[in-house]
Amino acid sequence: MGIHRAGDERKRDAAGWLRQTFYVSGSGTVPKAEVYAAYLSHCYKHLQEPLSRAVFGRHVVHTGELF
Repeated sequence: MGIHRAGDERKRDAAGWLRQTFYVSGSGTVPKAEVYAAYLSHCYKHLQEPLSRAVFGRHVVHTGELF
């Protein structure tokens, strides 16, 4: 349960970072690779363990979870 809880905390942190860094607009797109690279940079800068690319991507797709 502790490992799952840590993962949930990382997902909340990623969601918060995403909300603070990007916004949803109907007039443009940002490549997923660029978003993930910016997220990795943020994690490394703040000595945080990042979510895997797959997990991060799933949560970006589920807009209800992040936005």
